[in-house]
Amino acid sequence: MRFLPDENISYRLCPHLKAAGHDAVHVTEIGLTSTDDQVILDRARNADPTIVSCDHDFVQLLFASGDTRPSVILVREVDTFTSAALAALLLAALPGQLTELLLAGGIAAVTPDRVRPLPLRPATSGEGLFELMTAPHSPDSAA
Repeated sequence: MRFLPDENISYRLCPHLKAAGHDAVHVTEIGLTSTDDQVILDRARNADPTIVSCDHDFVQLLFASGDTRPSVILVREVDTFTSAALAALLLAALPGQLTELLLAGGIAAVTPDRVRPLPLRPATSGEGLFELMTAPHSPDSAA
């Protein structure tokens, strides 16, 4: 898979993802430092990597646009994680259904104890956004 970590994710994540066989380029490596989220989203839509971010704005922009690309991994509750630990969390979540979702166009909220996948489909409303961002996190319902 191809990943584009946002500025709020350490650039140190990329070598861990690359070591696992993925393509990963941080926004700062391609001249997108301090760039508006919409510009990053447009760039990712054209190159088709999955954005990795702690920023809900990408999710909101995707729902507002009705687009199905790019996919976004929204990481939450990981502010104390090292880059290696965050990479391990992401890599553990990828096999199977999540990879299929991201390749097809989707959003996944990933926390230390849960993965919440949400397929993207063309729409004119923010249906599903409120549920994704506000639903309680429960370790016993991890995907």
